[in-house]
Amino acid sequence: MDKRRALRFSTPLKVKIKKEGLLFVGTILDFSRQGFRAVFDEFSFRPQELVKLEIQRPQKDVFIPGEGKIIWIKQKEKKWEVGIELKLFPPAVKGEILDYAYQDWLKKARP
Repeated sequence: MDKRRALRFSTPLKVKIKKEGLLFVGTILDFSRQGFRAVFDEFSFRPQELVKLEIQRPQKDVFIPGEGKIIWIKQKEKKWEVGIELKLFPPAVKGEILDYAYQDWLKKARP
C-alpha cells in the first residue's frame, strides 16, 4: 500500500542541508506538496531529525531557505536516498516548484 498523500513530480533541483558547519548538497529526485526525495553522496542525519535546508528555485541559481524533517534514509550503492517532509517552506515557492515540475511532466507526456 502506498502511504503517499500527494502526487510526486520528478524535478532535478539542488538541495543543501547544513549541520554543525558541514554542508551536504544533493539532488531532488521528486517533489510533492508534503516533501521530497533526494539523493546525496554523503549524509549524516537520522530519521526524525529536524534540519535547516535550502532548495533551488526552478531555472535559477537562487536557493530558498526552509526547514524539514528526515523521514527515511536508504543507502543505494554509494549514495544516500533520503525522504524529507517539508515543515517550513514558502508556499509561493513550493507552488512554483510544483508548477514547473507539472509543466515539465506535461511536455514529456505529449508525443
